Amino acid sequence: MLLAAELYLADGRNNVRFMPVDVPDEGERSRRIFRTVQNIAERFEVGVAAHPTDWHMMQRVWVDDLDPSKAPE
Repeated sequence: MLLAAELYLADGRNNVRFMPVDVPDEGERSRRIFRTVQNIAERFEVGVAAHPTDWHMMQRVWVDDLDPSKAPE
């Protein structure tokens, strides 16, 4: 079984909700992978719609996005 986890804040408390993800067991491997990834994205879509303010980036992820003038000396 594959589970996707939705993390969110409610009433000042951190919460997690686990959602089962359908994993196809028939068909070509590449198509099964594609469908599984799509199923995971659909589970996350539910979480983002329910708690949109909890989906944000706290820091820059890519080195190219960093401002060299703000780098520590």
